[in-house]
Amino acid sequence: MEVELNLKVLVNALLKHLIIILAVVLIVSLAVGIYTAFFVAPVYTASTTSLVMVDDLNATQNSNISTTINIMSTYARSVLSDKTMKFVSDYIKNEEYTPQVIKSLTTVTYDSGGIILYITAMGTTPENAQLLANAVTEAAQRTVDIASLQVINSAQLPLSPSSPSLVTNVFLAAVISFVLAYGICLVIDLYNTKIVSESQLSTSLGLPVIGVIPVVDFSDERIEYVNSSEGVHDAE
Repeated sequence: MEVELNLKVLVNALLKHLIIILAVVLIVSLAVGIYTAFFVAPVYTASTTSLVMVDDLNATQNSNISTTINIMSTYARSVLSDKTMKFVSDYIKNEEYTPQVIKSLTTVTYDSGGIILYITAMGTTPENAQLLANAVTEAAQRTVDIASLQVINSAQLPLSPSSPSLVTNVFLAAVISFVLAYGICLVIDLYNTKIVSESQLSTSLGLPVIGVIPVVDFSDERIEYVNSSEGVHDAE
């Protein structure tokens, strides 16, 4: 079946099912909001900022940017090495924080200039995030021999979770539910071949409607009919 899709069809489908679509959006958004607020564990992040001190880095800093980046990349990988993670695990003394878990919660980045190193850690509480970030930084100072690390800013206690974002989740839920609900209603309308109005019949056939035959219910009403020989009679 050939389906014609134009702006009028889109608008009509939206207006026809607007209440249903808005109800779906409201229910889904409310459900996502409640789930995010009460059932999703918050995640906090804390970061340290350090200055990498190495002779090779200082010598190449102004001459070869690619060499500088390579040195910093090597240092960043060394911070996440098994040796460093084992040091952090022993330092924290918490069975939940195994070297593998600590590595998954830690991110090491550096600036484009290749001098400043950022160590970011995640935790389910502000205290855990702060402790982990500072512990990884201290472990890097003691275990990584490529360069010395001078801490500029220690990790501070985060005041609010970095994720999940209630506003973002509710907004995405509203958008996605609107698109899905509207799309389903539009498809149902496009492939519904039932004709329910004169205008729909005229549009479908491309011909004007000459007359309409009403539907008469013979079960309850008394109908008068005319007989040429007997006059007017009543029929049950």
